[in-house]
Amino acid sequence: MSPRFCAAARKNRDGWSRGRGRAAGTVSRTDGKPRFQTPNSRFQISKTNPKPIAPNPKTAIRLGGWSLGEFGNSFVRRNRPKTCLRNHNSEVISENRREDAGCGSTWKGGLSEMRNHWKISILAAAAALALVPMAFTPMALAQTQSAPRGASAGPDFSGVWSLDDAGIATSPSPFAASEASGRDVAAGRIPVFGFSTEEPPMQPWAAEKYRGSRQGMAAHEAGPDEDDPIMYPYCIAHGFPRIYTSPFAFEIVQVPNRVYLIFEAGSQTRRIFLDGRKHLEGWSRTTLGVSHGRWDGDTLVVETDNLLSMDRFSRLDSFGHPFNDALRVTERIRRPNRDALQIDFLFDDPGAYTKPWPGRKLFVRKDWEITESRTCDDHQLEDFLRDMRNGKPAGRP
Repeated sequence: MSPRFCAAARKNRDGWSRGRGRAAGTVSRTDGKPRFQTPNSRFQISKTNPKPIAPNPKTAIRLGGWSLGEFGNSFVRRNRPKTCLRNHNSEVISENRREDAGCGSTWKGGLSEMRNHWKISILAAAAALALVPMAFTPMALAQTQSAPRGASAGPDFSGVWSLDDAGIATSPSPFAASEASGRDVAAGRIPVFGFSTEEPPMQPWAAEKYRGSRQGMAAHEAGPDEDDPIMYPYCIAHGFPRIYTSPFAFEIVQVPNRVYLIFEAGSQTRRIFLDGRKHLEGWSRTTLGVSHGRWDGDTLVVETDNLLSMDRFSRLDSFGHPFNDALRVTERIRRPNRDALQIDFLFDDPGAYTKPWPGRKLFVRKDWEITESRTCDDHQLEDFLRDMRNGKPAGRP
């Protein structure tokens, strides 16, 4: 007693699959032959003509749960057909899924009908295989070769990164960061709050503004809180490039044509575009600006502009160095080893500095999970609850 098998996909009892979407086709039987038709192509599969006739390569053709899609012209699995095992009396004796979508129907007939069913299935598979060479046409290969290099073209920077200091790792507070900055200055290292061990070459107005804001402060201390835009009640985001001089960690996430930097400080997300196109042209200036990147071997080179200086009151770093709206920053990001991330900077702002000047930051990989952190959350929550409980809401658009 020979068992019989049948395959069903999407409630089609003959093993053919009805597709979905704009390129979905229909399946019918005409004159005893299976026929598959899409909006842009039509061909028949028969014993004497197993090859499809001039299909449109952009049409998504789906056969038996498999699809020749528009993305990459490759076969991908859409739905797994259900399989059932029948005995000689056409009774289902086992199936890999309990839902009945075709296999539960009685299949009457003898061995010849079972053979015809298998012939149809084999011819369908042959037709699908006949479409595979289309993925290797000169046009498809040219499109693949000319595709822009995305995030996968370089090394993987994914992970959580933090400044390499035990005190900061234990508690990324302003006090711990100030102590770490003091150790850095004493050891001749780049301090937590800055990008360089040397003062940048400032224009007269910038030098005067910077020295005036730091009167009475030690060399390792961050700038004063009174006019710091990130402090309460202003609560403006750190922005770029200052965000790198915060003691908080950040996470890098790489996807095709994008690199995301998710900063714990201020819960800010920075996007680096890698698809070779210009983005957000003519857009208003922002604290993070617009960043475009490209790969230079194992180094990610990033150009950032369109930064908001807030009439020169914003800060380039946590020490309080000023900048203009014309600031352009070039980063060269690489991994010297598995657990280290190095970023070399070039700051170019002719309005605030007499010449471009370099900087550097070093980070180490951490097995951490970052969370949301905003400088003003506690104060703003207190203000909100006070106003709501007093019945005096003070929200303004």
